[in-house]
Amino acid sequence: FQARNQQIKHGFYRDLPRLWMQPDGDAALLNYHIVGVTRDGIPEPWHLDWHIGLMSIVVGDKQRFLPQGDYHYQIHYQVKNAFLREGDSDLLIWNVTGNHWPFEIYKTRFSLKFPDIAGNPFSEIDLFTGEEGDTYRNGRILEDGRIESRDPFYREDFTVLYRWPHALLSNAPAPQT
Repeated sequence: FQARNQQIKHGFYRDLPRLWMQPDGDAALLNYHIVGVTRDGIPEPWHLDWHIGLMSIVVGDKQRFLPQGDYHYQIHYQVKNAFLREGDSDLLIWNVTGNHWPFEIYKTRFSLKFPDIAGNPFSEIDLFTGEEGDTYRNGRILEDGRIESRDPFYREDFTVLYRWPHALLSNAPAPQT
């Protein structure tokens, strides 16, 4: 993104849900492991703030102004308990960017990887952009299963859907409520 000392002075935050409601009405607790944050490939300071129903990854240093410029940030995290068992398949629906950023997002990329499984094991991959509930597709699905946005978007979600055969992760525990 572009830092101009207007909306972004020290950094930014990314809210992640602590719970997600399953179709049957039960709530599943999401467990995160933050691997790290980089700015232009260099580790960036970050910390966590906790709110009711949300965990915020706060990126940057509140004691230091971010120089004006264009930056490429990457937040790398792992999440457990975020998929849904549905018949003979498992399903992940994930809002990659979060909601209502006050500036344009020029490019978003997402990949879902399983330990010890190479290639693209997914039976279905889809993406949705726009307001909550919209089904626009401002992005593309690559052959290896990665997804990336196509055009810049403003105050919109970028949500992905991945489905895979249950047998692929048959030893994984079902999401806990």
